Amino acid sequence: MADIETLTKIETLTTENYYPGDRVNTRYAHLSRGRCWGRQGTGAEVTWAPTSGSEVTLPAPGKWVVGSDDGYSRRDKKTYVVVAEPATLTDEQITAIRAATTSAAVIEACDAALVDGDAAARRNLSRRYAEVAAAERKRIAAERKAERAASAAAEAAARAAAEVQS
Repeated sequence: MADIETLTKIETLTTENYYPGDRVNTRYAHLSRGRCWGRQGTGAEVTWAPTSGSEVTLPAPGKWVVGSDDGYSRRDKKTYVVVAEPATLTDEQITAIRAATTSAAVIEACDAALVDGDAAARRNLSRRYAEVAAAERKRIAAERKAERAASAAAEAAARAAAEVQS
């Protein structure tokens, strides 16, 4: 079973990045008077991102600011970092994902990425199955918390028994 540090690293590698062509939803643009926008740069150097409905397409690498409003007073703004190339997982990271899941589809994708050694398969795996690492990391953290709670309860019971005897 993979350790929590490896799974956290995998999750970070695979979930914090956006890639050219990714579309992001905005918070208020779907409302009747809502609108959205995306821009890179400031002043005369600004580049505007294409929008469609309540989605903004992040067209190129770099830092993009995406925002929306409801046509009244509510506004929302987020910053996205678009990278040119998705992170490629190492053999160790793929093995950790494979060990952390019981899903046949995930195991099959991991095996394909390990056997073929295909960079595209590895990038695909990193984007599609990042939630496996996140879920496993949360499960491990919950188990550790439960162990600490059980240990604390046992210590409290031992202290209470010692007080009763004295």
